[in-house]
Amino acid sequence: MTLAEITAVLAPFVRIALYLVTGWISSEFIDPETVDLIRNEPALAALITGGIAAVWYTLAKRCGWAT
Repeated sequence: MTLAEITAVLAPFVRIALYLVTGWISSEFIDPETVDLIRNEPALAALITGGIAAVWYTLAKRCGWAT
């Protein structure tokens, strides 16, 4: 699996996780404007997704898994 394929698979899950985390945080800590920014900023989701994919790809290379 290539890095781009891993990123494509992870993207929806990262968006869902962002919604869950911001829902929890908004009830406790931060204002609604910041929550909307986190939920609707595609660059943030892309950054998180890319980071997870890069770590997974590096781990796969080190362990000798198919990449």
